[in-house]
Amino acid sequence: MQKVTFVFSLAALICGISAIRQTQESIDTAAENERFIGLRNQSAGTITQASEWDGVFRGKIGLDIGGVLNQHRNDFARQHGTSLKWWETSLSEAPNAMKSLRRILELFGPPNVYIVSYLPEHYRDMSDEWLYDVMNITATGLLKENIYYTDYKSGLDGKGQLAARLHLTHFVDDIWECIDSVLNDIDYTVGNAFEDIKAQNGVVIHFTLSGLGNGLAECPRCLLKRFGPYYTRAANWKEALSLLEANLQVEQTFEPAEERERGCDLCKY
Repeated sequence: MQKVTFVFSLAALICGISAIRQTQESIDTAAENERFIGLRNQSAGTITQASEWDGVFRGKIGLDIGGVLNQHRNDFARQHGTSLKWWETSLSEAPNAMKSLRRILELFGPPNVYIVSYLPEHYRDMSDEWLYDVMNITATGLLKENIYYTDYKSGLDGKGQLAARLHLTHFVDDIWECIDSVLNDIDYTVGNAFEDIKAQNGVVIHFTLSGLGNGLAECPRCLLKRFGPYYTRAANWKEALSLLEANLQVEQTFEPAEERERGCDLCKY
């Protein structure tokens, strides 16, 4: 009788442990869902951001820092006739960059939004200071583990290789070499993200340095024909976000981007 009682007690204990584990797994799952899809309120100075991603996969996007999120391309203030150090002030933000970033996070979801920035080692501390200390970038919903720096613009350890590894489908950058790398980097057979972009019907946006005006970035000498449908240009963040929203066929945040020629001459091959 004692042996039977012991067996039943042992079985009850095992069931109890299993129930506890299932409960903990449910709690962990709920917490993870809340992190990415539910409300996520964090303070960023005067900014409080709630992540409202609906969980729909719309692709994976990479964003540059210098010249795109920040007006400066890792240059120093004296080159712009000002005493400000870009890495110490929010005034160096490209107009509407953070508002656009929050909308991008809402559309693509935090797991699918990346910073992909070419940055020599000696500049990374300054960019980190601007991202984390000044802008409190993770308060927008951006995941710290989704911030990447590359050693080169293209080729081995360049943006094309990283874009391929991340399977990016959308991209925003102000340097043609970086854009070409993401679309077409075959140096050292490092690969590129073109097949992912094509499969998702994504878009690569050639952003005008600093995003301060209405002028479009200079075209490359010619654009390979197969890249034509996936390449466009934006003068600023209002235009860039509008083009992304049009690509995703969602409601526009700003006025729709002005109708004008945003493509470039195609190569003959």
